[in-house]
Amino acid sequence: MRGGVSPLLLPAPAAVYREFVSLLMTGMFWPDLKVTLYELFVAFSIAAVAGSSIGYLVSRSRYAIRVFDPLFAGIFAIPAILLYPLCVLFFGLGPGSKIAMGATIAFFPIVLNTISGLSRVDSVFVTAARSMGASSPQMFWSVMLPAAFPIILTGLRMGLILAFLSILGAETISSLSGLGHQIAGLAENMDTASMFAYIVFVLLIAFVLNFAVSFAESRGRREGGMSATNSAAGESNARGAAKIIFHPAVVRLGVIAAILAAWEVGARLFGDPLFVSPPSRVLVAMVHLARDKNVVAAVSLTCWELIVAFALSLIIGLTVGLIVGMHRFTRGSIYPIILLLYAMPLATILPLFVIVFGIGAASKIAFGVSHGVFPIILAVAAGVQNIKPILLTSARSMGASRRQVLFSIVFPHMIPNLFTGMRLGMSAVLLGVLLAELYVSQSGVGYLTSLFTQTFQPQNLFALIAVLAAIAVALNELCRSSERRLSRWHV
Repeated sequence: MRGGVSPLLLPAPAAVYREFVSLLMTGMFWPDLKVTLYELFVAFSIAAVAGSSIGYLVSRSRYAIRVFDPLFAGIFAIPAILLYPLCVLFFGLGPGSKIAMGATIAFFPIVLNTISGLSRVDSVFVTAARSMGASSPQMFWSVMLPAAFPIILTGLRMGLILAFLSILGAETISSLSGLGHQIAGLAENMDTASMFAYIVFVLLIAFVLNFAVSFAESRGRREGGMSATNSAAGESNARGAAKIIFHPAVVRLGVIAAILAAWEVGARLFGDPLFVSPPSRVLVAMVHLARDKNVVAAVSLTCWELIVAFALSLIIGLTVGLIVGMHRFTRGSIYPIILLLYAMPLATILPLFVIVFGIGAASKIAFGVSHGVFPIILAVAAGVQNIKPILLTSARSMGASRRQVLFSIVFPHMIPNLFTGMRLGMSAVLLGVLLAELYVSQSGVGYLTSLFTQTFQPQNLFALIAVLAAIAVALNELCRSSERRLSRWHV
């Protein structure tokens, strides 16, 4: 026992170093590494192709953006890791379930950033290209893609990291192979020195992946620059009657209704009642849960933890993102460290949060902040770096102070990126809080989901997920409403 912390929980660095060297020398990591990298490659490829393609199609119409962007953001806010048992049911314990989970989670930041980037290309570029007779392919390859590439690449980076982390998390929950499976096995055997050695090895892999994306991003920024505006790129000539009759919110509700109808039919005809409940039974369960004082208290506690964690994530993320984005030195020195920390499998070090903050609400809030702060930092830093240098140079040449540059140039131009980061950060905070409640809590929504899963109460489980989805959608709409109000400031 050193400093009140048992070496069974926190081994000495020397012991971790010895195990890490032994790991590299013996090469025993190769089978698990091949499995994890295969799952990551397939999952990310599916998410990148689907996310960028759908994002491009949606971004071609303001109407489609108003319909699908809130829908994607709301679905992304749902903690998908809670649905992992369904992936195991459909795809088994092999790589298929990990690929499905990784591709699902990685899809949403890619499609959201693709929509955000392509829909906010400077209207001057679009008008100039059209006046010169550019065709649709020329418009895309020569104007749209170079201008939106930094934002799209930020989404790809987030998708890659989220796919990597979700695959590792899925491997730790239920798997027959992979790095996550190995880490979970070492943790169960209390071999923490070897476990941390594997974590260091995973960090090195994450660093290599981030370096590859950073290299592509640096090349993309040399050719692409974008000024965020409110004009949508390549807006299609949708039929006027349809645009008048169908409000985006109505169409969005229609899409949700179609999904629920398909779910109802599929669950009743093909679903196992021990795993899947139709929406009608979920609705009945929601009514019963609303009358349960313990459930109401658990939801209130989780909402309080979520609000506090998100507020802290926003303050820290905005501050650090501005520092990283505005200064070349911090961008070169701190940014790689931030990327490395973002790629760290935080679920494997959850015991450290418990040691430092205890098993109360503080550990859940801290764990939520550790998940939510990084998407905000990345989005803010990307928004600052995409500001046209001529604007900053002109403001400084006219004697503008740092405060004037910040509030008159930087903030107005980074508003779209900030709110994109806020929506992604909010989803990540919710995931972190729920994971902490799942593993080290006897209260909150996460604890109840674990209880309902273990006792085979799928209707109650899906009812809680529906409540979380409603909360997430409400917070997402609050962010969108705030963004619209600040759009007058946005230039």
